[in-house]
Amino acid sequence: MSHSETHLILVVHGIGEQSCGETVDQVVAGAVARHPSRPASDLADAPISVQSSHLTLTEEDFTQTGDDPVQPVFDCHTHTLGPAGEGQQRAVFAEVHWSDLSPAPKGAVATILDLLKLILGLGYVALDNVENTKSSLFDRGLVHLFNWVFYGGIAVINAMLLIGTVLVLGNDYLPGVSYLSVLVVNVGLGVGLWAYLKHQGTKSPRFLLTVFRRGVLVWSWLTTLLLALSVFAPETVLTKFQSIFAALPGTVTAQSKGCAAFVALTDTNGDPLPLAQKFGIDSLSCFIEVNIFAMGLLWVFAALVVVVSLVGFKDTPKRIIYPSICGAMLMFWSVFTTGFWLVLQQLLGQLSGTNNTCAALVASLGDASSLARMTGGGQTAFGLLCLHMEQAVGTLAISVAFMLLTLAAAVLAYAVGARVIVNVWVRAILVVFPVALVLILILGGDITGNSLDANPFAPFRTLSITIALGVALLIYNFNETVAAALGVARDVIVYLVRAECKWTATPEQREGNYPRRALIEARFDRVFWFMLNALEPDRITVISHSQGTVVAARSLQRLMPELRAFDPTLPSRMHLITMGSPISHIYEEYFPENYPLTVAQISSDMTWHNLYRTKDYVGQTIGTTGIPPGNDLCVGHGGHSHYFTDQRVWTLLWERVGFRLFSTPPGMKRVSVPEYPTEAAQDPNSR
Repeated sequence: MSHSETHLILVVHGIGEQSCGETVDQVVAGAVARHPSRPASDLADAPISVQSSHLTLTEEDFTQTGDDPVQPVFDCHTHTLGPAGEGQQRAVFAEVHWSDLSPAPKGAVATILDLLKLILGLGYVALDNVENTKSSLFDRGLVHLFNWVFYGGIAVINAMLLIGTVLVLGNDYLPGVSYLSVLVVNVGLGVGLWAYLKHQGTKSPRFLLTVFRRGVLVWSWLTTLLLALSVFAPETVLTKFQSIFAALPGTVTAQSKGCAAFVALTDTNGDPLPLAQKFGIDSLSCFIEVNIFAMGLLWVFAALVVVVSLVGFKDTPKRIIYPSICGAMLMFWSVFTTGFWLVLQQLLGQLSGTNNTCAALVASLGDASSLARMTGGGQTAFGLLCLHMEQAVGTLAISVAFMLLTLAAAVLAYAVGARVIVNVWVRAILVVFPVALVLILILGGDITGNSLDANPFAPFRTLSITIALGVALLIYNFNETVAAALGVARDVIVYLVRAECKWTATPEQREGNYPRRALIEARFDRVFWFMLNALEPDRITVISHSQGTVVAARSLQRLMPELRAFDPTLPSRMHLITMGSPISHIYEEYFPENYPLTVAQISSDMTWHNLYRTKDYVGQTIGTTGIPPGNDLCVGHGGHSHYFTDQRVWTLLWERVGFRLFSTPPGMKRVSVPEYPTEAAQDPNSR
């Protein structure tokens, strides 16, 4: 009986939109479809038997040691194909599924939250870019400083402002909510949030989450200290605050009505006021005003850090993109948060029945010596948002304008066939944005406290809110399309999530600092080794797409020494097929030290073909890997998705790549297996 030939085909998906089993189904569908280029020698017209199943494997095998001995599991869908009635040949497809580690959102709300996470996650991209391009320690320090200000300051204060706004509403509708309530709630929520994030960080450590957690911890400690001083030494707190407030310029304190009323709290005899009077609605308003003022300062500081990083930018290599990444974070975060607060203001106006009376309420707040008489019916919360959030109109207007310019540049680049991701015009717009933001924050009243009438961007308020609401409506109605478009960024960010800072480490020292990447590649290892031992395949083909090409190439590079030790002939029987690959276009270009993926480093015995489309905004040629020019194949016109069921892809696979399900393809070595004679063949008299 002749040896049974087994062809193992590993399928690694790209953007994390696929449900488990979907990718391998698509590849099998393309492989068994009737096709003019499919040769008869591959049994194209013969009946095919198919067996489908799935395995459940642990993330790591039990030889690994770690703090937690309990391993999570994942599914691996498989399909076994062979000529019907013949057991001599089989093609076994097995899927390396990891999209659950980079899940696509379902629904409009989840898509909006996913967008927020992506904005925050861009910090990892900036960190890796500055560290992979041999930038100076000063530049590395700037990017890390920006992330600390952004995640440990701006993001934390936004969360606390939301708590303060809720408590103002409580003061409007419920009795007894005061400054002490703010402190107690902030301490409680701050410590609770810190404990939750600490627990999350233990399971899956993430550096930027650690920065946010530490920001929350610092906030909680400061609030606890203020609470203690407010209870045990209220007169001292009031006196110190009065002196600080009096030292600030009038342009800064002009709209601080709550703080102004708070510092004026003294009775006619100079005797101490009851604690309830000192810590009422005025001090609650002052709490919010101080946070808004601090927020403005942090915005200016973060933008200035990016501006400083632009010094000498024209002399830097094209691969340095961290200033534009930081600019994008500021821009999208500004649109998201400022739009949120202004929309919240509109909703409160509807709920309180005081809609379209911002001017009247602001005038009342300006004339009032105390806000206490204005409480009730939601008017205080709405009025405070009218007073303070209107100052952010300039920030929103400039952010929306630059966002539209960025989108227009990306669409234009795609239309003319130029690069979309990190396009030069997109980058130029993003690096100019922080400069404009600094000017707007100062001139538009966000910092100086200019009045509504003096705000030069007040006329753009309605337009900016309309655009912000339009973006939200677009996400709501086309959330699946938006989620797919965000998938590329999501997968790159997931792959770059780091556990610790390590900003001065070498690439070798940073290698173990990416927990999500390790989890994804561990799945490739588990499926590969399990199938290799279970099937003992004669040849192996790895078909990968998009981010999956990076997963496959890195995993094969890491595993190749073990594979050679396992079987010295194995590399010559392996074939890597990449489609829509960002290996050269993104990873080698912008993260060269961490991703030096080349044929020579993986194995010169292995065959490697790459397929790409002319309009693919992620994957193009991968000549930097050292594959032969004839192996870098253009599919034709098209985008980034649906390679596996594209007829033109399979035309190239059958004709140029030499892919075969059952017969040994040209250019690949086959292990010779001896034929063992049957009893009939041994008998010369048998016929």
